[in-house]
Amino acid sequence: MVSMFGEYRLFLMNVQGSVHIIGTNKSKEKEIPLGIEIIKVNGLSTPEYEDKFVKPYISSSTVSYLNFKAGTNLLEGVNGDTYDIEIKTPKGEIKKLHLTHSKTAETAVNPEALHNQALFEFKWLKNDMAYVKISSFENFSIVKDFESKLPELKNAKAIILDIRNNGGGSSKNSKNIAKYFVKGDTIYGAQPEDHSDRKSPWFLSHAKRYDQWKI
Repeated sequence: MVSMFGEYRLFLMNVQGSVHIIGTNKSKEKEIPLGIEIIKVNGLSTPEYEDKFVKPYISSSTVSYLNFKAGTNLLEGVNGDTYDIEIKTPKGEIKKLHLTHSKTAETAVNPEALHNQALFEFKWLKNDMAYVKISSFENFSIVKDFESKLPELKNAKAIILDIRNNGGGSSKNSKNIAKYFVKGDTIYGAQPEDHSDRKSPWFLSHAKRYDQWKI
């Protein structure tokens, strides 16, 4: 589980190095304003908690995607896992929440766009200009979606490729799309994954439970 905590449902995102709540279940929108920052998790500052318990278990080829994924999955766990978090309101007030992973019955969320955000969007604009929005490179389906529009894109006089709010994903998927826009060699970077922390007591105690995880 990532976002469900019984009476609470929280959607998170890394914003310039800090983790913010970008969505909640509808009934909690007044209690937890959108954009509120999570400053502590289980007694540790959010960056400390990420470095110790989140980032070592994320496979990533780029630092930006590692930070994005760590923010999104900051409170990931299995049914029954608990988190004590501190949140900071826009007015500077500090609030504490005790969260326990369990299914949230309420389906309405704020903002509603969280339910409707598509990974791929294509449309025609004025003057034969094509608009393509890609919200993630994590799933190979995004490459298939893009390539299915190639016959139409060849007729475009200009193309807008919108990757705002794209948290990243597979460098292979992004390369398979970028190759249609670049002539010659494409330069990209990679970062080797460090598995040294996977012998830690925390990882070993949770490894047997990974097959239970439901996103």
